[in-house]
Amino acid sequence: MSNGEPKTGMSTGIKILIAFLICSGLCVVACCGGGFYFFRQAVNMTANPAEIQEMQKLIASIEIPAEYKPKSGVTSKVMGFNMNIVVYSRASGADDALIMMQMKLPGNVPEDQMEMSFENQLDAQQQGQSQDINVTETEPRSFMIDGEEVEFQFKTGTRSGTDQQVRQVTGVFPSRNGTTMLMFLEDEEHWDEEQVVKMIESISTQ
Repeated sequence: MSNGEPKTGMSTGIKILIAFLICSGLCVVACCGGGFYFFRQAVNMTANPAEIQEMQKLIASIEIPAEYKPKSGVTSKVMGFNMNIVVYSRASGADDALIMMQMKLPGNVPEDQMEMSFENQLDAQQQGQSQDINVTETEPRSFMIDGEEVEFQFKTGTRSGTDQQVRQVTGVFPSRNGTTMLMFLEDEEHWDEEQVVKMIESISTQ
């Protein structure tokens, strides 16, 4: 492959984000009283674009920027626990990525408890525990999703261990089959705030 061709494999940064989100999912299960061991044993991954797009449709409708393509999907279904993670990344092979993680727990776990558990994991990530970015500034913004106000965190920082400027957007919202955490990560050179806002405003679970 020549140096001018885009990379086709998953970048290290995206792998780290997926690993972080899977760990976050396991922590949410544990915090909500779930079966940690059994949940961990049933994680499956796919790189099939059609399968990833179908998984995304089960989570929510969203207008994803055209330069982002399906990269990976993760599912886990066991004993009433359901988890879906879809990853879209920039076709050029950069570490820019859109990740949506949906979880549904068995029983009557309140939706607000699920959201709080997700948000606790996001707080841990913001404090540097996930080792993906060093956050220097955070701005909360509210958006309407299907008539409900949802807060997203717009963050500025650098990739861990480098001086590469990066933007990150995170938020938690009720979705079609559970509660979903969205994470969007993009290098400063690619950042298009208007496009990101349009993407968030397009989210619908109806």
